[in-house]
Amino acid sequence: MVAGGGNSAGQAAMTLAGSARAVHLVARRPLEQTMSRYLIDRINDTPGIKVRAGYHVEALHGENQLEAVTIRGEGRKHRLSASAVFAMIGATPRTSWLAGFAGLDDRGFIATGEDARRHPGFAGHWRTTGRTPLPLETTQCDVFAAGDVRACSANRVAAAVGDGALVARSIHDSMRLTAGGEAR
Repeated sequence: MVAGGGNSAGQAAMTLAGSARAVHLVARRPLEQTMSRYLIDRINDTPGIKVRAGYHVEALHGENQLEAVTIRGEGRKHRLSASAVFAMIGATPRTSWLAGFAGLDDRGFIATGEDARRHPGFAGHWRTTGRTPLPLETTQCDVFAAGDVRACSANRVAAAVGDGALVARSIHDSMRLTAGGEAR
C-alpha cells in the first residue's frame, strides 16, 4: 500500500507494481488534483495498481507483522490485506504552533544549526552567550528539531533517525557547555 497522492506516491506505486502482486494507492483527493497527468495515465495502465481516491489510512492490523490496513472514505471503510505501507504524504510541516517561539523558514520548516544563527529571529530568541547553535539546535537555546520538520532535511526515515542520534549527542554537549565544559 502507498499512502499519498503526489508524484512521489505515484512513482512509488509504479516501482512496487514491478514486484508486488497488488498495490493499493490510497489518496485523500482525486489524483488529478495532486499528480502529473503522465503518471496518472501510467498508473491507470498498470495492472495490479488499484487507486483508492477519497480514502485515508485509518488503522494498521497484525500481530508480529503488518497483515492488513483499514482505509476510510466516501462514507465507507475497507480492510485490505497489506504487508507494507509506504507513507508518501507530503512535506507540509505542522509547525504553526511554533511561530514566534522558534525560527521558521518561509515554508514553515524549523531553522536549525547555522540556519538558525542566520535566521532573522535569532537575536530575539537566543538566550545564551558565548556559543552558536549546535547542530539541529533551533533559534531557542537547548531546543532541537529532527526529521522532516527541520529545514533542509533529507525527508527520509534514515535521515530522521540520524537526526535523532545527533540531537541526543547535542543535548549532552549542551548540558556540558552549560556546566562549563567543552562540546565534543
